[in-house]
Amino acid sequence: MARAKFPDHWGEQPKMQTRDIRPLPGNFGMGSSTLHGWINSKMAEDEANGLPVADGGTPGSFGAPPQRAPNPFANNNAASAMLGPNVGPWPEMIGRDGEEAIAELKVLHPNHSFALMLPGRMATADHRMDRVRVQVDEEGKVHTAPRCG
Repeated sequence: MARAKFPDHWGEQPKMQTRDIRPLPGNFGMGSSTLHGWINSKMAEDEANGLPVADGGTPGSFGAPPQRAPNPFANNNAASAMLGPNVGPWPEMIGRDGEEAIAELKVLHPNHSFALMLPGRMATADHRMDRVRVQVDEEGKVHTAPRCG
């Protein structure tokens, strides 16, 4: 990455510099302590002569950082809103038999796939909005509200 250009009236930067790296004043990036001192002195001279203070242009010159676009899948409620009404979670299924819950949900959502998740069963970490996992306890009763994912 190229360092910001120094104002022409400052002349040449020091040819011999220390071999350390530190942040430079005026948003000029990183450089040696020697360069740091040289920039400070040139900025002080400019200020004393009534010249505008030089700015290397790094952080502020590009404007405000872009705003992050909202993630429609950040939570199930946003995803459900995109897919239409009644697409989970279904807290009313808690305590019911897992097989019966799946049968009822299949009637409501025939295009979804359903998986009965037994205790300790491994599951993939991928997120699919057309899949519903129904988690049951040792007795086969739904213990967590089924949801897409």
